[in-house]
Amino acid sequence: MLDNLEQDKLKIFKIYFTQIEPKLLGKNEIWVSDVAELKKIVYCIGNDGSIIFDDQMKRAYSDFYSAYSSGNVHALLEDLKCGYKEPDDAVNIIKKIPVPMQILDDIGNNPQAIEKKYVHKDHSDNVFISVPKQIGNLFYFQGFPEISEIQTDHESDHFDGIKIFEVARQASIAAMALNGFPLDAINILTKNAISYKHFIDKNIPYYIQTLPAVKPKGGHLYCAFSIMQSDKTCAYGYFAGVGYTSRDEYLKIRKRGN
Repeated sequence: MLDNLEQDKLKIFKIYFTQIEPKLLGKNEIWVSDVAELKKIVYCIGNDGSIIFDDQMKRAYSDFYSAYSSGNVHALLEDLKCGYKEPDDAVNIIKKIPVPMQILDDIGNNPQAIEKKYVHKDHSDNVFISVPKQIGNLFYFQGFPEISEIQTDHESDHFDGIKIFEVARQASIAAMALNGFPLDAINILTKNAISYKHFIDKNIPYYIQTLPAVKPKGGHLYCAFSIMQSDKTCAYGYFAGVGYTSRDEYLKIRKRGN
């Protein structure tokens, strides 16, 4: 049986919980100096992260360090409040988490499209995303270059904003379904935000990282996302709304004219 040190070597992410930022971070490495932020990152990646404490953090958060050293990751999160109305906070967290090389290798050069029911489509040629890979509470999708229903009238070497919106929307819908929200439930969009930071090249693979916050019974929900290509976060944001598992509830709202 592996001890905790050997298990840490097999984990995907390495998190530096230190006062001073390391001079150079590797592809799967994250730096954080705030304990509340650290807990949220651990919530995102689950058991797939090893934490490196400096001496000052070990002393300042001795209970935290002791729980982690004993392998009791869940104890670290007992006081963590993850609400269903706080998408901006979730976006800021997942922006710090890179797409690990293991995800790129697992999805491969010929990704399989996810079933159309997961993205609320009637035709498979309108599916924009692959079957995902999961790490902790994160779902990773590879995006495709084109779908039939969105055609632009000019040639371009990068994605239009409307396509970025649609690929993020599909990834968010699928992530919430994979996280337990029923496929036949109704999600009413109430708010979304997208920040576009870099061009997304149509000829280079790109990936959508998602963090869904949804209850199987519905209510307030959101999915935070970041879109990454060539080690850069090209866009990020969220879709927020209210979910209804009963069509009767939804119809009542429509009849009220809301």
